[in-house]
Amino acid sequence: MPAHLGRSYERVEIDILKDESRRPEFLAMNPNGRIPVLRLDDGTCLAESNAILWYLAEGSRFLPDGRLGRALALQWMFFEQYSHEPNIAVARHWLQHGEMSKAQCAALAAKREGGRAALAIMERHLERWPWFGAERMTIADIALYAYTHVAGEGGFDLSGYHNVTAWLARLRAIPMSPPGWPAWQPSPGTSRCFRHRKAWFARAHRAGCAGGRFRHRRTRPAWAFPRHRRSPTIPCHRPRARNGRCHRPGEETMNDIAARMDAFGRFVACDPPVHGALGMRPELVGLASDDERLWVEIEAQVWYRPLFFDMTTGSHCEILRVRRGGVLGRHRHPTPVHGFVLEGSWRYLEHDWVAEAGAYVFEPPGEEYTLTVDEGEMRTFFYVDGPVLYVDDDDNVIYVEDNLTLIRQCRKHFEKVGLGAGFVDRLIR
Repeated sequence: MPAHLGRSYERVEIDILKDESRRPEFLAMNPNGRIPVLRLDDGTCLAESNAILWYLAEGSRFLPDGRLGRALALQWMFFEQYSHEPNIAVARHWLQHGEMSKAQCAALAAKREGGRAALAIMERHLERWPWFGAERMTIADIALYAYTHVAGEGGFDLSGYHNVTAWLARLRAIPMSPPGWPAWQPSPGTSRCFRHRKAWFARAHRAGCAGGRFRHRRTRPAWAFPRHRRSPTIPCHRPRARNGRCHRPGEETMNDIAARMDAFGRFVACDPPVHGALGMRPELVGLASDDERLWVEIEAQVWYRPLFFDMTTGSHCEILRVRRGGVLGRHRHPTPVHGFVLEGSWRYLEHDWVAEAGAYVFEPPGEEYTLTVDEGEMRTFFYVDGPVLYVDDDDNVIYVEDNLTLIRQCRKHFEKVGLGAGFVDRLIR
């Protein structure tokens, strides 16, 4: 949380497996003997992770607006404490820290059943809303992210929860500032410029406190988002192999996808997938076509034609087509973007140049851009190396676009126009 706010903190490690949280000096800060504890500069101590999140979020964009918005955030934070954490976090802790007792082995099945029920509730909510409790990311999302993103270490397979995995990707894509660094700095020629550092995007959130001391166990709790290691004595939940590659239960194989491809040969030219030791899919050639069904509508007079989705790197290629002039919106991205103008012209309000037909454009990561299109039709080929974050006038992220959200959008469109939801599969590598 402080990393998103650009505020400094000191982190002190506590090993709960050695009962360090039961020592007198710790009990003086939290008589309940639990971590985490936030200690402010004046010595005031605050316990319970969600109470700490609420305190730190006060006055920031991470606390929802209005009475109802805050109540909804609390609703999901209570859900995290009573339905989510007791099942997913406990199962993970049992598996990752030492040998399980007989009582724990007997209770593990019930914990997993409760955890899957909690994930199903999240999945259904995310079918309608991109975030929990608001139209933007809030502390409710931070609270739920903590143990959801490491649920696999508790034996929970997230591959069947497509909305949950897309939500996790959106959270990871939101940039943050490390402690002690400003979240944003003005830069000549642009409204704002994010200091791009690779480490800043390594995790969505880091635990800590503003101007105080943060205590947690040395065994690295999940909500502090460190790197987690599997215990060599615990069997890892690994997907089984099919067709020479790693296959998760319920996931389509190359043969399954190839069986649905033959109807799309008019638009995409490539050989059937290769079933070798690597399970590789071959080259992809998108054929020229005037069929309007290939264009996915974003809004009135604005479309894109998807060309390629790389699920390994998170990149994709598309052609953006606009048939109206004016401002389309503001965005930023944590990775580079390349563009080549095929027709018409466009520009960014933050810069003086104009991209006309035949121009190549490189957009560095971090800057905010206000896309403006001149009158007449515009078409530009874009290679986007990662997610795109759409922001409002106050720099709040209002929508995150990535491969998962685009593919879901394409499935709905192609199903609606009669090409079938599976049409987009041939574009995925």
